[in-house]
Amino acid sequence: MTRKNVSAIVSGAGWIGSFASELIKALRKRGVSDEDIHSLVTEEGKLPVSKIADVLAEIVRAKKDQILIAADVAGGWIEEMVAREKEYHRNALGQEIFSGIDYTPFFNFLEQSGLEKVNQWQQDFRRIVFLPPIKMTRDLELSDAWVKPRDWFYEQERQGKLMRFKPDGSVVKDENVLWLGNPETGGTIALVDARKKPNYNDSKQMWDEDIFLGGIIEKLRKDRKIQKYEYGPQSSRFGVSSQEVEQCVWSAYAKALGLEPCQVVSESMVRFNFISQAYPDMPRFHDGQTNTWIWLAEIWLAELFGDDSWRLHGGDSQYGGMASVHYRDADSHWYHVGVRPLAVLLGPWALEV
Repeated sequence: MTRKNVSAIVSGAGWIGSFASELIKALRKRGVSDEDIHSLVTEEGKLPVSKIADVLAEIVRAKKDQILIAADVAGGWIEEMVAREKEYHRNALGQEIFSGIDYTPFFNFLEQSGLEKVNQWQQDFRRIVFLPPIKMTRDLELSDAWVKPRDWFYEQERQGKLMRFKPDGSVVKDENVLWLGNPETGGTIALVDARKKPNYNDSKQMWDEDIFLGGIIEKLRKDRKIQKYEYGPQSSRFGVSSQEVEQCVWSAYAKALGLEPCQVVSESMVRFNFISQAYPDMPRFHDGQTNTWIWLAEIWLAELFGDDSWRLHGGDSQYGGMASVHYRDADSHWYHVGVRPLAVLLGPWALEV
């Protein structure tokens, strides 16, 4: 497609109408009245439109927050996404490890999914990533700036105290707890949340523009399916227990995305640690600098308690940032522990949970 044709498409009524329609929907979701929206095309609205254009231009040029492919101008959007993934992995893992990674599953997935579906998935700060089948051991040599989980985590894995649920609800030792991507499928293609977790703010902290998942959580609280939050908006990701996430929130999130419930999980420690350090264009690249926690996928089993009622959580800057990892009651509702989903887009799903 020539540059002239692209310009004609962008200038066309169809493109303009589609863009305006989506913009109006987004503004209404954020509480902007129709009167204020209409003012943007009046004489008084010239300055706001100019400011909006400045913000959009900055996002497009810097490719911030999320990747949204507007058009397949050069016919190489798949190659561009794969190349970007390779660049980030090479920088994070080093050339020796990187050279052994096969990106064919990622390429094939994007090709089979198509541009329209990829664009749909990569909205609301969501991002498709390829997690290669690398075992993130304690002695794995990574970049000099890389922060690994604290030694306690690796000791729990060595002692067989990190567990997972089987599809039938029973609990078994998680043999893949250190694997970044599923070794049985040549890696894992995942839809992740690129947002940075917020700093603590008197229990009222909120995730940026959290309309999608925030709306799901708010409805679940309204329907009394999860516990009401006492310290802030009912759309808050904080004050949700790990059990509520596993039993209710992730299935509702999956349904909203058109996925199976078993496809959505909390991030494991190694995935949380990797995604928040390997992708410098994601806001969550600064996760280790914020003083809140994230519920993680691992069940922690210790002789002292002898049951499966404990979950790992990590990421608090006051306790080591990306190295921090600890455990809490799975049914506890902490005002400084939030939730973040990971949707597995390449199965088989049962191997992931």
